[in-house]
Amino acid sequence: EPYAKTPSLLCHRLRLVAQALLIALWCATPAACFSLRGFCSLHPQRRLQSSSLRGGGAEGAAQTPTMSAKIAVVTGANKGIGKEVARILGKTAGVHTIMACRNPSLGQAALEELKRDGCDVEMMPLDIDSQSSIDSFKSKIQAAYPQGFDILVNNAAIAFKGADPTPFGEQSEPTIRVNFKGTVDVCEALTPLLKNGGRVSTVASLSGTLKGYSPALAAKLRSDMTREELFELADLFVKSAQAGTHSQAGFPNTNYGVSKALVIAYTRTLARQLKGRDILVNCCCPGYCMTDMSSQRGNKSASQGADTPSHLALLPDRSPTGQFWSDRQVLQW
Repeated sequence: EPYAKTPSLLCHRLRLVAQALLIALWCATPAACFSLRGFCSLHPQRRLQSSSLRGGGAEGAAQTPTMSAKIAVVTGANKGIGKEVARILGKTAGVHTIMACRNPSLGQAALEELKRDGCDVEMMPLDIDSQSSIDSFKSKIQAAYPQGFDILVNNAAIAFKGADPTPFGEQSEPTIRVNFKGTVDVCEALTPLLKNGGRVSTVASLSGTLKGYSPALAAKLRSDMTREELFELADLFVKSAQAGTHSQAGFPNTNYGVSKALVIAYTRTLARQLKGRDILVNCCCPGYCMTDMSSQRGNKSASQGADTPSHLALLPDRSPTGQFWSDRQVLQW
């Protein structure tokens, strides 16, 4: 009854209520700070979030992903194919990408480059040849993303140059240790943190196909080998290579190729292990790419080489798993 006599007072109070509701709605999302001029001065926590979203800051400074964003990890992301995979995923709507880099200075430079290019990325140090580094990386992922992450791209690897004077037998142990065992170590550390329905995409090589192997050894690699059996086979290759008897043991004359054959076989093993969690696990050959690893020789750019690994990272549900791909097509191995 009193409000009927004072309509102007009623309108004033309704406006106040509407303004309060609008402010509450704006404050519910970090992006609201950019819409409500001057409001951030009242909310220092939101001011901190908006600063990180703009992307400045030191190593490891992250753009704050939304709650619905998928989280991707790309190893060896400081240059070459890994950096280009991070660029593709970092530009994909709804994906926040963690660049896992062994070299912090190169990683920081790559991070700044990709941020300038509009990518949603951050950088964390990771050396896949160091168990302590892997453990530290895992702890940082758990702390930053307790809900888990969605995509793992295994790209980090090494290769001796063709003109390298290091004897073949001395190249075998570090090549197998980093490319195969390091990749396995990363997968075993991080896949427990991978969300159900996630993706694992690993960069392998056509040099990992089974040409040049004895029929018995090729058949063994194509069988459903366990992780332990693969490690035994890896150790057999290293020992025979060091003794100069790897050809007699049925292996080809390529350290890098054998390391990638083991990675392809492990992809099949891991796919079987994670099938119950609806995680798709695949690997691929990126092609002969112009990167530091190839001494800038090749018929593809690093960006072109990053296409299939990125495609596997974003495969739709019910896609193939445990397969070896090239140019977005499944190959017979």
